[in-house]
Amino acid sequence: MSCKILRYSSLLAAGLLALGCDGSTPGTCAEGTYDRDGECVPWTDCADGEYVSAEPTASSDRQCAACPEGTTSTGPNADACVSDCEDGFFDHDGDVETPCVAWTDCAPGQYVSAPGTS
Repeated sequence: MSCKILRYSSLLAAGLLALGCDGSTPGTCAEGTYDRDGECVPWTDCADGEYVSAEPTASSDRQCAACPEGTTSTGPNADACVSDCEDGFFDHDGDVETPCVAWTDCAPGQYVSAPGTS
């Protein structure tokens, strides 16, 4: 949905006014949108492999940046990138600077009670 710019005039003022997409106070857009040249536009969603580098505001879009090599993100609008561990390894501390750690091998007589994840 977009909000159109309406022309208005009165004894006191004449100009352009962006009406909120939800009918809110003039000059504002609904939550999840921002004012781009008088039109309410949905915020961009950051994809897998990206993180939010700048939060959106009422007048600016969300900024996304690619995760550095060896890291990834999942889900829309991730706050940060995490280590992209190979199968059989996991990120034990959430720090992309430290190496991934191998899954534990069960000793004889033990069993896997929960499958490993990255």
